[in-house]
Amino acid sequence: RSGNFSPSTLTKVRIVSMGDVLPDYAFYGFTGLSEIEGIGDLRSIGRYAFAYTALREVSVPATVTKIGENAYYGCAAIESFTVAPENTAYAAFDGCLYSKDLSTLYLVPQTKEAVTFADGVRTVAAGAFYKSQVRSVVVPATVTTIEQGAFAGVLRLEELTVPFIGEPGLT
Repeated sequence: RSGNFSPSTLTKVRIVSMGDVLPDYAFYGFTGLSEIEGIGDLRSIGRYAFAYTALREVSVPATVTKIGENAYYGCAAIESFTVAPENTAYAAFDGCLYSKDLSTLYLVPQTKEAVTFADGVRTVAAGAFYKSQVRSVVVPATVTTIEQGAFAGVLRLEELTVPFIGEPGLT
């Protein structure tokens, strides 16, 4: 990471040739970067790879099977996630990023003001709602796990309804 040069004036990156792994911190802090081309063959997106960029639309290619921790951390402009239908690891629902089977909600775009959960969602991942603009969230009864920090930094949240407090079944 040392020596990372991140010009805020750079808005578009076109990759002509690369391996199948986007390294950790690849575009970290490229605050003007709103468009990236040439990542259609990626298998893995590294940790913090796009953190603090200006991406608006994120399209996860069919080939991606791993998105590293906080890959989109601090991306305040993301409006929605889309995922290629052939992707075996991830899916999108209501513009949010989920596991393929829709059982885990990974990321809610920071610009979203309202969220509709996928049917059958069981887990809300750590940081899923990080800095989103939601004001009210009703977590469905199918959810059995809300990971630590799932609602961190949600400054506009006024109402949160959850199906449980603590571990279900404990007295």
